[in-house]
Amino acid sequence: MKLAGTLIEKAREDIVIGTTVTLSDPAVTEALGLAGLDFVWIDMEHTALGKSEVCAHLIAAKAAEVASCVRVPWNDAVLIKPILDMGPDAVIVPQIHTLQDARDAIAACHYPPRGVRGFGPLRASGYGSYNVTQGLSQDYKPTLLFIQVEHIGCVDSLDEILELDGLDGLIVGPMDLSASIGKLGQLDDLELNAIMDRLADKVVSSGKVLGVSMAYVPHRVAAWIRRGARLISLGQDIEILLGSVRQIVDAVEAGMPEAPARAQSSGQPRRRGLGRG
Repeated sequence: MKLAGTLIEKAREDIVIGTTVTLSDPAVTEALGLAGLDFVWIDMEHTALGKSEVCAHLIAAKAAEVASCVRVPWNDAVLIKPILDMGPDAVIVPQIHTLQDARDAIAACHYPPRGVRGFGPLRASGYGSYNVTQGLSQDYKPTLLFIQVEHIGCVDSLDEILELDGLDGLIVGPMDLSASIGKLGQLDDLELNAIMDRLADKVVSSGKVLGVSMAYVPHRVAAWIRRGARLISLGQDIEILLGSVRQIVDAVEAGMPEAPARAQSSGQPRRRGLGRG
């Protein structure tokens, strides 16, 4: 069952929550889906994940009924094409700096004459079990496209980018955006936050989904929700694992004044995800 439509519909009305997958074992994605996330962000830009591992994660996401988003390594049609053919619910294209960058990302996701995507959908066609060419048009794009706002050049071109047809949403990368103005990691900087306020207003006003990918820092998450962010990716699998282990170790070493999170669990999967009522 494709969850792309459900993901974008919910994101237009409510907040959808995900986290980044960096580990190769598809059980990670399955477990995260059962935990109640709306989507997983399978990351090829900053990890060692290859195409075979990504495909396994997509199969696991379908099993857990959690929407699958794949961040491709770069804005390159050659790299984007095989990921689209695997049938994820969304692709995320990083490091969009210019209007032409955004146009290139859109072209990579469309078949000619509108785009440059070669035909060979494989898993995206149910391994040939259904004919994706029925009703095929130049607008055929079953996978959502999100681009990342990670550079001040993208902010400067935002008005023109938001006029493009084919973008479902824009996801802010605060860390890289801070670096592009010479303030790497200064995420509470007033100049940076003024920039993020302006770009958020423009994205929300355009009707496209505003997203953000960041570490879980409560006051920053709250600020993005106030800005209108609806697709929020927080942390990553290995970070969550490390934090959970530290919590348990700290609790035991402190004499367990509170029951560890594991002991408090009912043992039943949460029923929050998109594929669950």
